[in-house]
Amino acid sequence: MSSSGMMCREAKTAFESVKDINSLNESVSGYQIQIGNVATKDETDVAAAKESLTWDAFCQDMEIDNVFQNFTLPSTFGQDVAISWQSSSSAIVIDGTTAKVTPSDDSTQSVTLTATLTKGEASDTKTFTITVPQSGSGLVEQAKESALAELDAIKNDDNFYNDTEWAAIERIIEQAKTNIMAAGEIEEVNATLAKAKQDIGL
Repeated sequence: MSSSGMMCREAKTAFESVKDINSLNESVSGYQIQIGNVATKDETDVAAAKESLTWDAFCQDMEIDNVFQNFTLPSTFGQDVAISWQSSSSAIVIDGTTAKVTPSDDSTQSVTLTATLTKGEASDTKTFTITVPQSGSGLVEQAKESALAELDAIKNDDNFYNDTEWAAIERIIEQAKTNIMAAGEIEEVNATLAKAKQDIGL
């Protein structure tokens, strides 16, 4: 039984023992205040999700102060808590569950991502301050290394794919690696990686 349910049962017992109307009103008022102060399960779940929703929880490939390529945003977290996202800058554009990163040629950008966490009537927000570095050849190389590492991490664990499927996936990965190495812009790296993952079904 929930905390509010137990409190209501206690209140009923207390009300039955009341002898006059004034005492009854005081008793009802007191229990209403106590019940109102009890957090609902949805509120508890949202609070827990907010605390657990850290940058490392959904983006382990890049540091928050050096975000140079696209990354995936969670749409749910914890105990079925829904999350919607907003960005403060065009340097990071939210497209569904993908955060599309476009470094500026002119300067480093500071971007605030706001996560709105909702379950039932309970809602809260959490913000992340992200640094998108200025575009440059060094940044392209970083993006390439990260994309290649992500492709290398795709494995056929527990023989999830049959031999024919895995052979086709390996061809997609090798072609993507070739295209990534030939890319001259971060956008090309991001697009190639995204296409490979889509073709694989990730």
